[in-house]
Amino acid sequence: MGYRKVVGFFLIAIFATTVLARNAYAVDLAPLDGVAPPPGVKGASIALGYRSFDEAYVAGVKQPTEVSLRARTAALRVGTYVPVGRLPGYFYADFPYVELDGNDGVGDVALAGAVWPYANKESGTYFGIAGYLVLPTGDYDVENTLGLNRNPSGNRAVGALQTGLNQRLYNRFNLQVAVDVAVFEDNDEYFGSSLQIGTFEQRSLVSWQAALSYQWSRAFATGVSYFNNSGGEVRTHGGPWSGEVQNERVGLWVRAALSPRMTVALNYKQAIDIQNGLSEADNIQFRIARYF
Repeated sequence: MGYRKVVGFFLIAIFATTVLARNAYAVDLAPLDGVAPPPGVKGASIALGYRSFDEAYVAGVKQPTEVSLRARTAALRVGTYVPVGRLPGYFYADFPYVELDGNDGVGDVALAGAVWPYANKESGTYFGIAGYLVLPTGDYDVENTLGLNRNPSGNRAVGALQTGLNQRLYNRFNLQVAVDVAVFEDNDEYFGSSLQIGTFEQRSLVSWQAALSYQWSRAFATGVSYFNNSGGEVRTHGGPWSGEVQNERVGLWVRAALSPRMTVALNYKQAIDIQNGLSEADNIQFRIARYF
């Protein structure tokens, strides 16, 4: 194996152990997620997802070593409207099941809550604040972090704070922008590229996103999204920080109402500019939701 391939192999191993977790903890919203729900509503949904990574980049340069990483997820989400004082609020919990290159198991439970300090249904203006907490409740085996990290769980707590604005434009158009910051607990049971169990650390990840959607009818809407992630450098065993995320992605979104209380939605995302890490070739999610 040549020198460049050896270097490329170790760089890809480092990136692959963290890229799934880093992208997962960037809080991606679908268009219209920033609209406050009606009082009293409850919801349950099932989401099926598929993600693939085929290329690795270092400082914007594609690496010669081949990559093949596939992830499949299924997640149950349950949520309910909870007013915060006189303000609208909504809280939910996600319960995922993850399969990563043949290794499957229960993923980490995620809890989320949002409150809208300003919600004007007439003008379609909504300003919201949300908090997210990922708990290390899933299946984890330190042996699965040697080489490529194939664990369904991150074995660490993650917190994120997000704020966003939603504004209706020209009756049928809707603009949504949001910014979030994610912070990470250390994982003290991690191999990485070393043969000794050590600590995996990650700095905060900053993300911002924008989405434009169009409501074709009361039952059908489409949208496009842009996502930008930065920061999130990592290190293992107290070594140097590396792998700063500087990624851009775009997405397409379709939502249809099957009935007044049931919807289906399809999201597709793809990387357009990757400076460090694995390039996301495909990110597909299908969600069916029922409201009560």
